[in-house]
Amino acid sequence: MRDVFLFALDSYSANRRRVLLTVAMIAVGVASLVGIETAVGVLTDKVVGSFDKMGTGLFTIRPKTDAPPVGGRQARAFADAFTSAGAVSCWCVRCQAVVASSAGKATDPVVQLIAADAGYLACEGLSLEEGRNFSPYEVGHSAKVVLIGDNVRRRLFGSSSAVGQELSAGGERYRVVGVLARQGALF
Repeated sequence: MRDVFLFALDSYSANRRRVLLTVAMIAVGVASLVGIETAVGVLTDKVVGSFDKMGTGLFTIRPKTDAPPVGGRQARAFADAFTSAGAVSCWCVRCQAVVASSAGKATDPVVQLIAADAGYLACEGLSLEEGRNFSPYEVGHSAKVVLIGDNVRRRLFGSSSAVGQELSAGGERYRVVGVLARQGALF
């Protein structure tokens, strides 16, 4: 055993540069692989997260055009049957192109008025910048409360807080309870 060790030490002494270059190249190769793997993982998480926000993990059930409309009780019973499915929401578009107004200021007629429950934000991949989501009481009693987008907030309320303010849209008055976070780009 001692002879083997001495032979290895002799070989190292005679080929010191070759051994150091080999070890250095192995270290650089391993570090490169770790760096590439980390970069690919980060990009994958970013892209998959962005696609999730676009609704790739979402399915929507709509009636056929010639079918009778789905009622609120039917939709709620269906949603309640899928309690283990993650986020579930019942919602419908009330008005396509309405004007929202408050204190003499108005938006262009491009605002969409959507009746939704508290699960809508999670299903659509939206988050709140300010305020809160709908409460179970507000959903159950069809309270006149609204979440508005950042563009509507800036147009009607400027840089001041919109939470607690009132606005009119689609011929009805609503109290603002939350402002949605501004939507960003993929990268």
